[in-house]
Amino acid sequence: MRIILSLAFILAMLSCEKEEALKTSLPDPKNIQTEEDLSEYLSLLSKSKTIQGFSLSIASQQEIVFQSYFGFSDAAKQKSYTNQTQNSIASISKTFLAAATSDAIEKGLFSWETDINNVLPFTISNPNIEQHQILIKDLATHTSGINDGKDYLKENYYILENQNIDGELGQILTQKIGIKKGSKIPLETYLENLLISSDGKYHSDYFTTDLPTDWTYSNTATALLGLAIEHQSGMPYEDYLQKYIFAPLHLSATSFDLQSQLSNMTKWYYDENQSFPRYANHSPVEGGVYSNNIDMALYLKDMMLGLQNHSQANFSNTFYQRIFSPKLQKGIVPNDFAENMGMLWYLKQGTWQHGGNDLGNSSHIQIDENGLFGFILQTNMDATFVGNTEKWIEIKNKISLAINQYRAAKKL
Repeated sequence: MRIILSLAFILAMLSCEKEEALKTSLPDPKNIQTEEDLSEYLSLLSKSKTIQGFSLSIASQQEIVFQSYFGFSDAAKQKSYTNQTQNSIASISKTFLAAATSDAIEKGLFSWETDINNVLPFTISNPNIEQHQILIKDLATHTSGINDGKDYLKENYYILENQNIDGELGQILTQKIGIKKGSKIPLETYLENLLISSDGKYHSDYFTTDLPTDWTYSNTATALLGLAIEHQSGMPYEDYLQKYIFAPLHLSATSFDLQSQLSNMTKWYYDENQSFPRYANHSPVEGGVYSNNIDMALYLKDMMLGLQNHSQANFSNTFYQRIFSPKLQKGIVPNDFAENMGMLWYLKQGTWQHGGNDLGNSSHIQIDENGLFGFILQTNMDATFVGNTEKWIEIKNKISLAINQYRAAKKL
């Protein structure tokens, strides 16, 4: 089967996810009343050719009310996808950046209004707009004027040295996209090389030519926010997250270390027959967190409790209010994406949400604005190549519909 590739399409999907018109090929959920009904329907979806494996946790009030898994993490070996299966959460990693940013503000490392050039190890200036000041809040709301340039994929991604790249997917990643085998370089080095050429000039395609208040989802901007935390704290970003976010939330299976988790990591599927070679990112900030259903349910529950002012993780109420409050004027965020932004989370139809789509894995987290209901979905299906995005949106919408039926029946 020929894989259809669009670099612009892949980059857009790695950035954000927009709802599109769908052609229904999977059965709709009907009369989901109980946990058994929900499990039966989700099991049916896992037997389709659309998705290999996934996990789901649902929380209501202050409790996890449903937690289960379906399908395979390795279909060829008939290895089940379980609650302990590790997976990339892709751009949901940005919600952990939100937590780290709120914590950093609380610790006085910078403020919401701080000029980023006061907290970065090198100077950033938009070469397309004179005297364009960029603040911390701009990085955290995708209004900085910093874009993902044409070389973002090949510069940020690398394939692990021991991976076989002779197959069609490996050849696409290396020959058409330009991703190389390699190992991680420091975040500061990666970002400085990405944005500034050897002669000291800025790479203009990473900077907007529009008004600086325009909204553009940017992985590169969020990476700079992580670098600001790293620079001001004197700690690698990964260590900061581990000490100040993962540990207080008791997320023992959540980390940035792919190598240590490979034995329990799901395969990342392009389709039912092909999986991607293992890859990682030089910047872990915008999409480098790996976790499982147990840990992500704990995280979901704490964010919900924080919205209810009942967190058990010793974070202040202000810590959560800083994350989950609308930051932008009406109309800045495109209507087909969301209604507003919090701190990296986006507000849509009365819920705080974030998606995660990378090569071979897709995920979604969603919490009611009042914090009383939410869910986290993790899958090993691709939504970045042409044709796969529609499949992911259909799966996500079917599962969301089933969750809503279950919620209505249980009066949650």
